[in-house]
Amino acid sequence: RYIENVAVWPVGHAGGCRWSGPLCDKNQKFSKWHTNWGKSRKFPIDMAGFGININFILINKNVYFKQNTKYGFLENQFIIDLSSNKTVSVPEGLCRHIYVWHTRTEKPMKAINGELALLKKKLNTHNEVQDL
Repeated sequence: RYIENVAVWPVGHAGGCRWSGPLCDKNQKFSKWHTNWGKSRKFPIDMAGFGININFILINKNVYFKQNTKYGFLENQFIIDLSSNKTVSVPEGLCRHIYVWHTRTEKPMKAINGELALLKKKLNTHNEVQDL
């Protein structure tokens, strides 16, 4: 897929829920984030949940992953340093489907328990996003 500057997409079994990532409105425009972990982050995404156009990264040579970044905020800080809200987008068709997964040999209990906690609180789990 073509990425103009920075693109974000949902990741399965991440962020303490069944999936985490951007939510889009009916017109496929970004509206808000779905996550159970690190909700205070401007970009609450996982390392597998974003991509950067190589030309965009080459013109931003002073941006890098900083060792002194707060735990769990590495991706967030990198995207903040690299871009603004105007340069981050959700590629067409990537808002309603999950193509990237965190996979391990054990059951994703953190994700399952996080999703169950949302259901118990009667909060929207955004089940319209489909696993492919």
